[in-house]
Amino acid sequence: MLYPQVIKVDLIIFILIGYCLKSLKQYDESLKFLNQALSINPNHTFSLGYIGNCLQDQEKYEEALIYYERKLKIYPNDQWTKNQKEFCENQLKK
Repeated sequence: MLYPQVIKVDLIIFILIGYCLKSLKQYDESLKFLNQALSINPNHTFSLGYIGNCLQDQEKYEEALIYYERKLKIYPNDQWTKNQKEFCENQLKK
């Protein structure tokens, strides 16, 4: 049965396209693809982190925190996510 393999490929493609668009600062388009990946797997940590980072790049710190916190519930020891979360929290204190 190919169906699970197709879903896995779609997930990876959505993430890669979203990441590339984020790198090009095409944030709205990036978020569309990253959210597609999350619709396939709502707990996919790379998707959660990239969405948080995409929102952070747009200075949408409160929204970014939501995704970083979701990722930390799954991966509580992820230092990169902890650092990004702390950065957003500090920006909100200004």
